[in-house]
Amino acid sequence: LLLEKERLKRRYESLDLRTEQLTAREKAVKQKEAEVEQKLVALNEEQKALTEREKSFNDSVRQYENRSANLQRVAENLMGMPPQKAVDRLVGMSDQDVIEVLQATDKIAQENNATSIVPYWLSLMPADRAASISRKMLKIQPAIGQPVLAGQAGQGGP
Repeated sequence: LLLEKERLKRRYESLDLRTEQLTAREKAVKQKEAEVEQKLVALNEEQKALTEREKSFNDSVRQYENRSANLQRVAENLMGMPPQKAVDRLVGMSDQDVIEVLQATDKIAQENNATSIVPYWLSLMPADRAASISRKMLKIQPAIGQPVLAGQAGQGGP
């Protein structure tokens, strides 16, 4: 009977030890699950941020494409006008807009293997405004695929 008690006692101790091990493993598994859940939440947030950045980038590209199309349309419209009327319209624009329209006009002329009307438009502008625009155009590096405007090639800064 004493031997049986000792055997049962060891069995209970073994079961208690096994229970403690299982409890520890369960605790470790729950801790790992919490870590995985936390990482999943972080990944979802990162995915949302990336999606938002991609959307923002696509919106910027769309705006640029719309601006490019608008600049080309304005340049084509001005090219279809008598030069003095076109210059009168250009003089009413900001310098940056004028420069972009002139670049678009040069690009259209280049694509059509034609002489650009930009130098003539500049000659019809008030001298101080034409000089200011020319100076700014010299500072601007043409975008890839953009032509170098008349007066830009081989010259230094102001």
